[in-house]
Amino acid sequence: MPSRKSIFKDIKSLSDNEIEELFNHKSELISFKSFTKSIHSESREQRYSNGVACLHCGSTSVIKHGKTNDVQRFRCKDC
Repeated sequence: MPSRKSIFKDIKSLSDNEIEELFNHKSELISFKSFTKSIHSESREQRYSNGVACLHCGSTSVIKHGKTNDVQRFRCKDC
């Protein structure tokens, strides 16, 4: 991965049109990121609106089963 210094050096060497294009692309990425966050949030709300359930059988008989990357994991008692 390039260093921050090398990125800034590369940006300084761009023409005005290239800089404008770069910032337009940056804005698109930020918009896309916020859009995907809202979709992720909505899907979580929908998925867990009735509590936690097993993805395979739909049972709500689940127990906590540790964490991965600070996300709670669950294990189904019925599967």
